[in-house]
Amino acid sequence: MAVTISIVIPVYNVAPYLDKCVASVVAQTYRQLDIILIDDGSTDGSSRICDVWAGRDSRIRVVHQENQGLSAARNTGIKLANGEYIGLVDGDDYIDSRMYEILLSSIFGKEHIAISSCLCFVEKSGKTGILNVSWEDKGVVLLPGSDYARSKIMEETPHMAWNKLYRAEILKTVPFRAGRNNEDTLHAFDMGRELKRRGMNEIIVPDHLYFYRIRFGGICRNSERVFQIEILNNLHQLIGECTEDELELAESIRRKYLETLRNSLGVLKKHRDAVIGELNVHVLYDALVIAMGDIGSLEARYSYTNKYTRWVYRVVKSEKIKKMLQGGFLKGLYRKK
Repeated sequence: MAVTISIVIPVYNVAPYLDKCVASVVAQTYRQLDIILIDDGSTDGSSRICDVWAGRDSRIRVVHQENQGLSAARNTGIKLANGEYIGLVDGDDYIDSRMYEILLSSIFGKEHIAISSCLCFVEKSGKTGILNVSWEDKGVVLLPGSDYARSKIMEETPHMAWNKLYRAEILKTVPFRAGRNNEDTLHAFDMGRELKRRGMNEIIVPDHLYFYRIRFGGICRNSERVFQIEILNNLHQLIGECTEDELELAESIRRKYLETLRNSLGVLKKHRDAVIGELNVHVLYDALVIAMGDIGSLEARYSYTNKYTRWVYRVVKSEKIKKMLQGGFLKGLYRKK
Protein backbone atom coordinates (compact mmCIF):
# COMPACT_ATOMS: atom_id res chain seq x y z
CA MET A 1 0.00 0.00 0.00
CA ALA A 2 2.39 2.66 -1.25
CA VAL A 3 -0.04 5.55 -0.87
CA THR A 4 0.18 8.79 1.08
CA ILE A 5 -2.23 9.80 3.82
CA SER A 6 -2.58 13.52 4.45
CA ILE A 7 -3.52 14.35 8.03
CA VAL A 8 -4.98 17.81 8.60
CA ILE A 9 -4.73 19.19 12.15
CA PRO A 10 -6.52 22.52 12.79
CA VAL A 11 -4.83 24.37 15.66
CA TYR A 12 -6.31 27.19 17.71
CA ASN A 13 -5.10 27.96 21.23
CA VAL A 14 -4.46 24.35 22.24
CA ALA A 15 -0.89 24.76 23.52
CA PRO A 16 -1.27 22.46 26.57
CA TYR A 17 -2.50 19.58 24.36
CA LEU A 18 -0.79 20.09 21.01
CA ASP A 19 2.44 18.18 21.69
CA LYS A 20 0.53 15.03 22.63
CA CYS A 21 -1.69 15.39 19.56
CA VAL A 22 1.16 15.81 17.05
CA ALA A 23 3.30 13.16 18.76
CA SER A 24 0.49 10.63 18.36
CA VAL A 25 0.27 11.41 14.63
CA VAL A 26 4.03 11.31 14.08
CA ALA A 27 4.15 7.92 15.85
CA GLN A 28 1.71 6.25 13.43
CA THR A 29 2.74 2.75 12.37
CA TYR A 30 1.80 3.74 8.82
CA ARG A 31 4.72 6.01 7.97
CA GLN A 32 3.90 7.53 4.57
CA LEU A 33 2.20 10.64 5.91
CA ASP A 34 1.73 14.24 4.81
CA ILE A 35 0.99 16.11 8.06
CA ILE A 36 -0.49 19.61 7.74
CA LEU A 37 -0.82 21.85 10.79
CA ILE A 38 -3.19 24.78 10.21
CA ASP A 39 -2.50 27.43 12.83
CA ASP A 40 -5.76 29.37 12.82
CA GLY A 41 -4.55 32.59 14.43
CA SER A 42 -3.47 31.12 17.77
CA THR A 43 -2.39 33.54 20.49
CA ASP A 44 -1.26 31.13 23.25
CA GLY A 45 2.02 29.78 21.91
CA SER A 46 0.49 27.08 19.72
CA SER A 47 2.02 28.74 16.64
CA ARG A 48 5.54 28.24 17.97
CA ILE A 49 4.81 24.61 18.89
CA CYS A 50 3.70 23.98 15.29
CA ASP A 51 6.95 25.43 13.95
CA VAL A 52 9.04 23.37 16.36
CA TRP A 53 7.37 20.17 15.19
CA ALA A 54 7.92 21.13 11.54
CA GLY A 55 11.62 21.40 12.32
CA ARG A 56 11.66 17.93 13.84
CA ASP A 57 9.85 15.97 11.14
CA SER A 58 10.12 16.60 7.39
CA ARG A 59 6.62 15.18 6.86
CA ILE A 60 5.09 18.17 8.68
CA ARG A 61 4.00 21.40 6.99
CA VAL A 62 2.65 24.43 8.85
CA VAL A 63 0.27 27.10 7.60
CA HIS A 64 -0.28 30.22 9.71
CA GLN A 65 -3.50 32.09 8.91
CA GLU A 66 -5.77 34.64 10.53
CA ASN A 67 -8.49 33.14 12.70
CA GLN A 68 -11.32 31.90 10.49
CA GLY A 69 -12.79 29.06 12.52
CA LEU A 70 -12.55 25.28 12.52
CA SER A 71 -14.30 24.63 9.21
CA ALA A 72 -12.19 27.15 7.31
CA ALA A 73 -9.01 25.74 8.86
CA ARG A 74 -9.99 22.22 7.80
CA ASN A 75 -10.79 23.45 4.29
CA THR A 76 -7.37 25.11 4.02
CA GLY A 77 -5.63 21.86 4.93
CA ILE A 78 -7.80 19.74 2.65
CA LYS A 79 -6.99 21.97 -0.33
CA LEU A 80 -3.25 21.60 0.39
CA ALA A 81 -3.39 17.83 0.96
CA ASN A 82 -1.23 15.78 -1.40
CA GLY A 83 -2.30 12.32 -0.26
CA GLU A 84 -4.65 9.87 -1.89
CA TYR A 85 -6.42 9.70 1.48
CA ILE A 86 -7.14 12.39 4.09
CA GLY A 87 -7.67 12.19 7.84
CA LEU A 88 -8.67 14.96 10.25
CA VAL A 89 -7.46 15.26 13.85
CA ASP A 90 -8.45 18.11 16.16
CA GLY A 91 -5.47 19.78 17.81
CA ASP A 92 -6.55 18.99 21.37
CA ASP A 93 -7.23 15.28 20.73
CA TYR A 94 -4.87 12.36 20.09
CA ILE A 95 -4.95 9.00 18.32
CA ASP A 96 -3.83 5.39 18.68
CA SER A 97 -0.55 4.63 16.90
CA ARG A 98 -2.31 2.05 14.69
CA MET A 99 -5.23 4.24 13.65
CA TYR A 100 -4.37 5.02 10.04
CA GLU A 101 -2.81 1.63 9.34
CA ILE A 102 -6.07 -0.04 10.39
CA LEU A 103 -8.33 2.43 8.59
CA LEU A 104 -6.29 2.23 5.38
CA SER A 105 -6.35 -1.57 5.38
CA SER A 106 -10.15 -1.50 5.58
CA ILE A 107 -10.58 0.85 2.61
CA PHE A 108 -7.64 0.19 0.29
CA GLY A 109 -8.54 -1.59 -2.92
CA LYS A 110 -12.28 -1.39 -2.22
CA GLU A 111 -13.58 1.01 -4.82
CA HIS A 112 -17.10 1.08 -3.37
CA ILE A 113 -15.80 2.39 -0.01
CA ALA A 114 -15.24 6.15 0.26
CA ILE A 115 -14.78 6.48 4.04
CA SER A 116 -13.34 4.26 6.76
CA SER A 117 -14.21 5.07 10.39
CA CYS A 118 -13.33 3.83 13.85
CA LEU A 119 -14.85 3.95 17.32
CA CYS A 120 -13.66 6.42 19.93
CA PHE A 121 -12.77 6.98 23.54
CA VAL A 122 -13.63 10.19 25.36
CA GLU A 123 -11.35 11.81 27.92
CA LYS A 124 -12.77 14.20 30.51
CA SER A 125 -11.18 15.43 33.72
CA GLY A 126 -8.43 12.84 33.40
CA LYS A 127 -10.81 9.90 33.03
CA THR A 128 -11.22 7.89 29.83
CA GLY A 129 -14.34 6.00 28.72
CA ILE A 130 -16.28 4.88 25.66
CA LEU A 131 -17.72 7.80 23.72
CA ASN A 132 -21.07 6.21 22.84
CA VAL A 133 -22.14 2.76 24.07
CA SER A 134 -24.85 2.50 21.41
CA TRP A 135 -22.12 2.12 18.76
CA GLU A 136 -20.53 -0.83 20.53
CA ASP A 137 -20.67 -4.59 19.83
CA LYS A 138 -21.73 -4.31 16.19
CA GLY A 139 -18.59 -5.65 14.55
CA VAL A 140 -17.64 -4.26 11.17
CA VAL A 141 -20.47 -2.13 9.77
CA LEU A 142 -21.00 -1.31 6.11
CA LEU A 143 -23.12 1.84 5.89
CA PRO A 144 -24.67 2.48 2.46
CA GLY A 145 -24.01 5.96 1.14
CA SER A 146 -27.74 6.37 0.55
CA ASP A 147 -28.26 6.19 4.34
CA TYR A 148 -25.12 8.06 5.42
CA ALA A 149 -26.70 11.47 6.14
CA ARG A 150 -29.67 10.06 8.04
CA SER A 151 -27.53 7.70 10.12
CA LYS A 152 -25.10 10.47 11.09
CA ILE A 153 -27.70 13.11 11.88
CA MET A 154 -29.64 10.61 14.00
CA GLU A 155 -26.30 9.62 15.64
CA GLU A 156 -26.91 5.94 14.97
CA THR A 157 -23.28 5.61 13.81
CA PRO A 158 -20.22 7.74 14.63
CA HIS A 159 -21.06 11.09 13.08
CA MET A 160 -17.88 13.08 13.76
CA ALA A 161 -15.50 14.16 11.00
CA TRP A 162 -12.32 13.32 12.89
CA ASN A 163 -12.58 9.53 13.37
CA LYS A 164 -12.46 8.90 9.63
CA LEU A 165 -10.17 8.29 6.68
CA TYR A 166 -11.55 9.75 3.46
CA ARG A 167 -10.66 9.17 -0.14
CA ALA A 168 -9.15 12.53 -1.08
CA GLU A 169 -11.08 12.88 -4.33
CA ILE A 170 -14.33 12.61 -2.35
CA LEU A 171 -13.49 14.92 0.56
CA LYS A 172 -12.09 17.61 -1.73
CA THR A 173 -15.51 17.90 -3.41
CA VAL A 174 -17.37 18.34 -0.09
CA PRO A 175 -15.95 21.32 1.85
CA PHE A 176 -17.00 22.11 5.40
CA ARG A 177 -19.43 25.00 5.71
CA ALA A 178 -17.34 27.84 7.13
CA GLY A 179 -18.40 30.07 9.98
CA ARG A 180 -20.60 27.52 11.75
CA ASN A 181 -20.44 25.49 14.95
CA ASN A 182 -21.80 21.93 14.90
CA GLU A 183 -20.21 21.80 11.45
CA ASP A 184 -19.99 17.99 11.40
CA THR A 185 -23.79 17.69 11.14
CA LEU A 186 -23.87 19.95 8.10
CA HIS A 187 -20.92 18.13 6.55
CA ALA A 188 -22.57 14.73 7.09
CA PHE A 189 -25.62 16.00 5.20
CA ASP A 190 -23.50 17.23 2.28
CA MET A 191 -21.30 14.13 2.28
CA GLY A 192 -24.35 11.87 2.28
CA ARG A 193 -25.56 13.46 -0.92
CA GLU A 194 -22.17 12.99 -2.57
CA LEU A 195 -21.89 9.34 -1.52
CA LYS A 196 -25.41 8.63 -2.76
CA ARG A 197 -24.63 10.30 -6.09
CA ARG A 198 -21.47 8.21 -6.52
CA GLY A 199 -22.95 4.97 -5.17
CA MET A 200 -20.23 4.73 -2.51
CA ASN A 201 -20.32 3.65 1.14
CA GLU A 202 -18.66 3.93 4.55
CA ILE A 203 -17.07 1.09 6.50
CA ILE A 204 -16.87 1.30 10.31
CA VAL A 205 -14.36 -0.88 12.13
CA PRO A 206 -14.94 -1.83 15.79
CA ASP A 207 -11.52 -0.59 17.00
CA HIS A 208 -11.28 2.33 19.44
CA LEU A 209 -8.54 4.42 17.85
CA TYR A 210 -9.42 8.08 18.47
CA PHE A 211 -9.28 9.86 21.83
CA TYR A 212 -11.69 12.79 21.97
CA ARG A 213 -10.87 15.24 24.71
CA ILE A 214 -13.65 17.23 26.39
CA ARG A 215 -12.16 20.35 27.90
CA PHE A 216 -13.40 23.66 29.16
CA GLY A 217 -12.87 26.27 26.47
CA GLY A 218 -13.10 23.81 23.59
CA ILE A 219 -15.23 24.86 20.63
CA CYS A 220 -18.04 22.44 21.51
CA ARG A 221 -17.94 23.25 25.23
CA ASN A 222 -17.08 26.94 25.13
CA SER A 223 -20.68 28.09 25.35
CA GLU A 224 -23.57 25.82 26.19
CA ARG A 225 -25.96 28.37 24.73
CA VAL A 226 -24.09 29.07 21.48
CA PHE A 227 -23.55 25.41 20.64
CA GLN A 228 -27.13 24.39 21.42
CA ILE A 229 -28.45 27.25 19.32
CA GLU A 230 -26.21 26.21 16.43
CA ILE A 231 -27.49 22.63 16.62
CA LEU A 232 -31.09 23.80 16.44
CA ASN A 233 -30.45 26.34 13.70
CA ASN A 234 -28.55 23.77 11.64
CA LEU A 235 -31.19 21.05 11.94
CA HIS A 236 -33.91 23.53 11.03
CA GLN A 237 -31.90 24.66 8.01
CA LEU A 238 -31.37 21.09 6.81
CA ILE A 239 -35.10 20.39 6.92
CA GLY A 240 -35.55 23.24 4.46
CA GLU A 241 -32.70 22.02 2.24
CA CYS A 242 -34.21 18.57 1.70
CA THR A 243 -35.67 18.05 -1.74
CA GLU A 244 -38.83 16.19 -2.75
CA ASP A 245 -36.83 12.99 -3.33
CA GLU A 246 -35.39 13.16 0.19
CA LEU A 247 -38.64 12.79 2.14
CA GLU A 248 -37.34 9.97 4.36
CA LEU A 249 -34.26 12.00 5.26
CA ALA A 250 -36.39 15.10 5.91
CA GLU A 251 -38.64 13.10 8.23
CA SER A 252 -35.64 11.84 10.21
CA ILE A 253 -34.20 15.34 10.55
CA ARG A 254 -37.63 16.61 11.61
CA ARG A 255 -37.77 14.04 14.41
CA LYS A 256 -34.24 14.89 15.51
CA TYR A 257 -35.04 18.60 15.42
CA LEU A 258 -38.17 18.32 17.54
CA GLU A 259 -36.47 15.98 20.02
CA THR A 260 -33.52 18.36 20.34
CA LEU A 261 -35.82 21.34 20.69
CA ARG A 262 -37.76 19.71 23.52
CA ASN A 263 -34.52 18.78 25.28
CA SER A 264 -33.13 22.30 24.84
CA LEU A 265 -35.90 24.25 26.54
CA GLY A 266 -33.93 24.39 29.79
CA VAL A 267 -30.94 25.99 28.06
CA LEU A 268 -33.17 28.41 26.18
CA LYS A 269 -34.90 29.44 29.40
CA LYS A 270 -31.57 29.90 31.16
CA HIS A 271 -30.33 32.24 28.43
CA ARG A 272 -33.65 33.70 27.34
CA ASP A 273 -32.42 37.29 26.86
CA ALA A 274 -29.67 36.23 24.45
CA VAL A 275 -31.76 33.56 22.74
CA ILE A 276 -34.12 36.07 21.13
CA GLY A 277 -31.25 37.67 19.25
CA GLU A 278 -29.32 34.51 18.37
CA LEU A 279 -31.86 31.80 17.63
CA ASN A 280 -33.39 31.58 14.17
CA VAL A 281 -36.81 33.21 14.54
CA HIS A 282 -38.48 30.12 13.08
CA VAL A 283 -36.84 27.92 15.70
CA LEU A 284 -37.76 30.46 18.38
CA TYR A 285 -41.39 30.21 17.37
CA ASP A 286 -41.24 26.41 17.51
CA ALA A 287 -39.72 26.59 21.01
CA LEU A 288 -42.60 28.80 22.04
CA VAL A 289 -45.14 26.33 20.67
CA ILE A 290 -43.48 23.40 22.45
CA ALA A 291 -43.31 25.34 25.72
CA MET A 292 -47.06 25.94 25.39
CA GLY A 293 -47.58 22.17 25.00
CA ASP A 294 -48.84 22.35 21.41
CA ILE A 295 -46.44 19.80 19.93
CA GLY A 296 -49.18 18.47 17.68
CA SER A 297 -49.21 21.60 15.56
CA LEU A 298 -45.46 21.29 15.00
CA GLU A 299 -45.77 17.63 14.06
CA ALA A 300 -48.25 18.63 11.38
CA ARG A 301 -46.33 21.66 10.15
CA TYR A 302 -43.14 19.68 9.55
CA SER A 303 -44.84 16.77 7.83
CA TYR A 304 -43.36 16.50 4.34
CA THR A 305 -46.20 14.27 3.19
CA ASN A 306 -48.44 17.35 3.13
CA LYS A 307 -48.03 19.06 -0.24
CA TYR A 308 -49.01 22.41 1.31
CA THR A 309 -46.37 22.18 4.06
CA ARG A 310 -43.93 24.70 2.64
CA TRP A 311 -46.68 27.27 2.03
CA VAL A 312 -48.02 26.93 5.59
CA TYR A 313 -44.46 26.98 6.89
CA ARG A 314 -43.82 30.41 5.34
CA VAL A 315 -47.11 31.95 6.43
CA VAL A 316 -46.95 30.84 10.05
CA LYS A 317 -43.35 32.01 10.48
CA SER A 318 -44.04 35.68 9.74
CA GLU A 319 -42.68 39.07 10.77
CA LYS A 320 -45.69 39.38 13.07
CA ILE A 321 -44.46 36.37 15.04
CA LYS A 322 -40.97 37.85 15.20
CA LYS A 323 -42.24 41.14 16.61
CA MET A 324 -44.42 39.32 19.12
CA LEU A 325 -41.43 37.33 20.36
CA GLN A 326 -39.14 40.34 20.53
CA GLY A 327 -41.84 42.22 22.38
CA GLY A 328 -41.40 40.04 25.45
CA PHE A 329 -44.06 37.38 25.01
CA LEU A 330 -41.43 34.64 25.16
CA LYS A 331 -39.99 36.01 28.41
CA GLY A 332 -43.45 36.10 29.94
CA LEU A 333 -44.11 32.53 28.93
CA TYR A 334 -40.85 31.30 30.42
CA ARG A 335 -41.71 32.87 33.78
CA LYS A 336 -44.71 30.58 34.07
CA LYS A 337 -44.40 27.50 36.25
